[in-house]
Amino acid sequence: KRAIISLFELIGEGDFFNEDMILNALKAIGAPAKDFLLHVVHARPLNQDNEHAAVALVAFRDDVDVAEAALKMLQEIDLTKNSTLATYLILICEGLKSDNQRKAFQEINFPKALQQDAKVISNSWKNS
Repeated sequence: KRAIISLFELIGEGDFFNEDMILNALKAIGAPAKDFLLHVVHARPLNQDNEHAAVALVAFRDDVDVAEAALKMLQEIDLTKNSTLATYLILICEGLKSDNQRKAFQEINFPKALQQDAKVISNSWKNS
């Protein structure tokens, strides 16, 4: 657990190469890291920790629980006030598998600034 927290605290601190190594390390840890990140991404009030957790959870987007959690958050948060967090949550939603969940994603009223990202994810499902 200490390693997970230490790695998490490094997100957003370094360059892209280092961040990629950090995210790969969290992914390699597996379920304990995923569970920690899901806890952090859901924490309130929303702040930079939620964003950093969402960044890391993109690596887990193929996990059904992670994709479902991202969809649920997109339905709950103010997308305009939390656009950076929403961007990462949208990316995670690429992992949504069920038609009902994908439809729910497409029914979200995304602000103009996020519509293109949401469209890219919706289009990715057509190719899978």
